[in-house]
Amino acid sequence: MRFTDFTQPAPYRTTDWPRSLQVSHRQLGVTFPVPGQANVLVWAPLADDVALWLPAEAALLPLTKDLFGYWQLTTDQLAPGDLYAFVLNGQHPAESDSPAPDPTDRDPAERSPAERSPTERSPTERSPTERSPTERSPTERSPTERSPTERSPTERSPTERSPTERSPIPMLPDPASLSQPEGVHGLSRAVDTGTFPWEDTGWVNPPLAQYLLYELHTGTFTPEGTFAGIEEKLDYLKALGVNAIEIMPIAEFPGDRNWGYDGVNLFAAHHAYGGATALQHLVDACHFRGIAVVLDVVYNHFGPEGNYLSQFGPYLTDQYNTPWGKAVNYDDAWCDGVRRYVIENALMWLRDFHVDALRLDAVHAIKDFSPIHILRELRQRVDELSAQTGRTYYLIVESDLNDPRVINPLTEHGYGMDAQWVDEFHHALRVSVGEEPAGYYADYERVYHLSKSYIDAYAYDGQFSQVRQKRFGLKVERHPGHQFIVFSQNHDQVGNRKGGERSCHLYSFEMLKLMAGAVLVSPFIPMLFMGEEWAETNPFFYFVHHSDPALIASVRAGRQAEFAAFYEDGNMPDPQRKQTFRQTKLQWHLPTEQPHQTLLRYYQTLITLRKQLPALYNLNRQTLRVFPDEEAHTLVLHRWHQDQHLLCLMNFTTETRTVQLPDLPGDWTKLLDSADQAWLGPEGDSPTPDQCTGNASVYLHPESIVLYAQGHESYRVTLPPPIPERLFIPH
Repeated sequence: MRFTDFTQPAPYRTTDWPRSLQVSHRQLGVTFPVPGQANVLVWAPLADDVALWLPAEAALLPLTKDLFGYWQLTTDQLAPGDLYAFVLNGQHPAESDSPAPDPTDRDPAERSPAERSPTERSPTERSPTERSPTERSPTERSPTERSPTERSPTERSPTERSPTERSPIPMLPDPASLSQPEGVHGLSRAVDTGTFPWEDTGWVNPPLAQYLLYELHTGTFTPEGTFAGIEEKLDYLKALGVNAIEIMPIAEFPGDRNWGYDGVNLFAAHHAYGGATALQHLVDACHFRGIAVVLDVVYNHFGPEGNYLSQFGPYLTDQYNTPWGKAVNYDDAWCDGVRRYVIENALMWLRDFHVDALRLDAVHAIKDFSPIHILRELRQRVDELSAQTGRTYYLIVESDLNDPRVINPLTEHGYGMDAQWVDEFHHALRVSVGEEPAGYYADYERVYHLSKSYIDAYAYDGQFSQVRQKRFGLKVERHPGHQFIVFSQNHDQVGNRKGGERSCHLYSFEMLKLMAGAVLVSPFIPMLFMGEEWAETNPFFYFVHHSDPALIASVRAGRQAEFAAFYEDGNMPDPQRKQTFRQTKLQWHLPTEQPHQTLLRYYQTLITLRKQLPALYNLNRQTLRVFPDEEAHTLVLHRWHQDQHLLCLMNFTTETRTVQLPDLPGDWTKLLDSADQAWLGPEGDSPTPDQCTGNASVYLHPESIVLYAQGHESYRVTLPPPIPERLFIPH
């Protein structure tokens, strides 16, 4: 009887087969391990044959089938900068080896009309292209003389054709393409990421607890709408006090404008933003100024237009339903290739582009019942990369599960995510300042849930949710404050309102200052949304730039249906129109005008206090108490570190309120009052004293926040100079 020795892995079980994932370098797509040589690796498990098309040489190079659905090729015919594509299950038409006979060898009378020259044909025998333009009808003009809509599908360029007009056996862009210069429907361009001259060898990613995040959208943050445009504003962000920018998704999406969540070429930095090299340059410039870079990535779905992934393999599964249709295949047949695709993508941004952290979009929409959840495996691989490079990388998630498992460490059987967005803090703050408790806001009560979020991070950690109609969430008692990211605005909460309204469209100037203070005194990581620091007046609309007419109509109908009650006159902003996109761009002249200039200085001052006072920058959730008054709609937040104590008094009403300080020994000194006239507060003397004692009753202006401190004398607070105009309006 023969026995199998399971201690010796069979060939198909080996872990060192040629195409196993390596954290040290990218393998998927086109890579250049040595000068003059390109390695090509594509996953197409169901294909019968795969070939590489090189249009510059009109060459079709077959790939060799490898294990587990991978196809490979090593060639010297593909260099950085070259265009290429893949052809699956199809043959390129070959040229005939024998030349055709020359019709000019025969007498003109013996030739057919098509074989005669134009001068030898009669006028009726000439083709439309041989007639003068005035003799031709519109349908007889050459393709270059017609508009794209007048051309036939075969005459249009790949970017001009709709998906249904493209060839049934198309030349497909590389699923791991790093550059799509012609857009999502065009050819891929080979990129060698290893040639960039990095200058950030001394860069050290700050501890996550020190992050002060600033979320921005590349296309609307600056007039240029590019990575280079962001570079021009880095000195401004540094002067503001920001030390980490969070860039909304930049993976190649259809057209030139999009929020980024319709990306289909996950490895390609969008061509309209400047592409791969420009992104590397931006990250290098950020590190030079002490600013970390967080990149928003989308692994819960792929965009609808230009998505050719399913032609390569089963990237999607119908096992689950998601808001976008089929789910990304993380646990169904052939899921290994999909999981590797996502992990290689994440590692690429961190390793090859020196990105410091990834923000994973809506991980609650990721469906995975594998023994090792994709988030946990991603954490393991990133830790391997960190061990190799000596750099620290963070994984931040958007999750509405209120499940500590997501942020629990691997040693506690968690997924190991470093931090998560806390939408509940935002919702509780919005209701506290007067947002109508409707929709998902219906679960929140004024002041009460905000005070609970200050203490527990999650507003719901086991209580019954009226919106969800079930008990929801678990407690996160032992998790430090730096695992939670809070905000008063972000792209979702602004852009998904009926008119893209920012807070300045909804609340008073005094309330804007209170909301800013409520975020920046929290025991969590604060995040600003671009332009909020000066009360940007342009809205942040939802916008797209699709080319498929059916998809455009679907997007318009979906937005119209969602907000029909608010746009009875039909004047809802059209997501497809370029003007909608233009109206969303920041106005960089506003910080030179009032009240925007004063609000900017107010934000700068609050950020400085947070960064210099130990009671604020130490994110210890155990050294914190909250005293809400649910009837008066006031709240007192008490934070301390060693001998320094800080009281944050908040009045969320439009009336003057009396607040009693906690019964603590010693005198309190006022550090900041949002109602002060220096911050364009109400006329007249402030009712809030500069000095007071414990247990004192203090009057608060309507819609204001006041900071009192004890034991701060040994920590000198040095306010920076106002941000010079040249940093936001270059001369």
